[in-house]
Amino acid sequence: MYVVEVGDIYDESDVYSYVQGMHHTEDDFIDGDLGDRIEKYKRYIVEDVNISDIQIDEFYIDDDLVEEYKEKILKSNMYPPIVLNKDYSIIDGTHRINALDDLGYKTVIAFVGVKK
Repeated sequence: MYVVEVGDIYDESDVYSYVQGMHHTEDDFIDGDLGDRIEKYKRYIVEDVNISDIQIDEFYIDDDLVEEYKEKILKSNMYPPIVLNKDYSIIDGTHRINALDDLGYKTVIAFVGVKK
């Protein structure tokens, strides 16, 4: 689900599966509240969001992981979309958005939760 178009709409189950595929461990779903945050919205719309509108340091940042994403983005000129709530708070994608910000990107493609 990396290739998305602005304006596309996805169900919560699609976004949940997408995020599960991005994480190497189930701990974020079992020990954390990631699943609950995703399930808060039944639908998501793909938007091109200004990075300046997002609090990018809300969660713990693993600098090594940010560097890995920067390398991947530079090689492919692509990145997996992040997931935001309706207020542009990060649900998933803290490391990706920090990598994009470090690389000078001004906007980010994101799945944004739609009000119920």
